[in-house]
Formats: sequence, C-alpha cells, structure tokens
Amino acid sequence: MENPITRRWALIVLLSVAPLLAQTRRLLPVDQSGRDPSLVAYLTKFKASVAKRDRSALVPLIDADVRLSFGSDAGVENFHPDWPLLDRLLALGGAWAGDTFSIPYVFARFPDDLDAFEFAAITGQGVWLRQGPSTDTRGVSRLDYEIVHVESQGDDWWSVTTLQGEHGYVSSRYIHSPVGYRAIFQKQGSEWKMIAFLAGD
Repeated sequence: MENPITRRWALIVLLSVAPLLAQTRRLLPVDQSGRDPSLVAYLTKFKASVAKRDRSALVPLIDADVRLSFGSDAGVENFHPDWPLLDRLLALGGAWAGDTFSIPYVFARFPDDLDAFEFAAITGQGVWLRQGPSTDTRGVSRLDYEIVHVESQGDDWWSVTTLQGEHGYVSSRYIHSPVGYRAIFQKQGSEWKMIAFLAGD
C-alpha cells in the first residue's frame, strides 16, 4: 500500500517543478567579441584561416599547449581541424567568461539551474521540430532559440522534448549542448590564442 506521506511529497515536488518545465525558456544568441577590438581582429584572422582550410595559418593563432580533451590530449601538434565543425561553431556568437572568450555562446551563457548533460539550446529561429529524423516527416512546431530536453543525439538528428512536452527531432545543425565542442580563447600578453578546443565537462 502506498504511503500517503510519500505520495504527498511527490505531489509537492511535481507541483514545484511543473511551472519551470511548462514555460518556454530561450537562450538568445549573442556575440560579445566587440568588447575588445584586438579580439575582433584576431577572430577575423582565425575565421579567414578556417575558411581557407589553411592549417599552417591557423597554427600560430593557437597556444602551443592547447587543451584538446579533459585527459592528456594536448598540444598544437595534435590539433587536426574538423573544418565543418569549426565552420558551424564560428558562425555562432561568442561570450565572455571571466578573462576567456568562448565560441559558441551556449557554453558560457547556459542557465546554471539546468543540467548541462540533459538540456541543450536550439541555435536558430524557426527551426522545425519534426515527427521523425528526416525532412520528409511532418513538422510538429517551429522553435526559436528554445532550450529543450535531449533524449538522444545522432550525427544528423537529435531526439528532443520541449519544456511544453512536445516530442520530436531537430537537425543537429541547429542545436548545441553546453558541454558540446567549444573553442576557448585567452589574451596572452598582447596576443590572443586559442587555449582549448574540446567537449565535455
């Protein structure tokens, strides 16, 4: 027989959490690089090197001991650019976290009260939430920079549930996890360098 006290506490917890989950929460895009003109100039060079797929031009812009994981993987000699990934990240804005600048903004700006491993941010406006992992399936609704609960991740599609309870799939091009890949930059003396390119927490 169910304990009425346990049931009452479960109801209290549910009622306290429900308002949070029922409301739409958005993580609007930002680009705070303009705060430092030297960063803007540096990122212009960085983006140009990526656009040209020019690793030799990119290497001088990276710290010699760049972190590439939370393990022992480090060093610019071990940095092998994933050009499409860099393209996608650099197209998103960046944000400050102390004296470092992170791209994309999702990493530095994600709400602290949400589990970074369970939630992610839609990074576009009017992004289709679809019934299945294909553009041939019916659209359920359109999402504008919403924070969603992640059910599973795939290379091309992510299964998600909105905070209103709508379930569906979104293209991996338009969603990013706060613990997904990010580039972190820091000024060293008078020069900016990429000091980390990694995922995880």
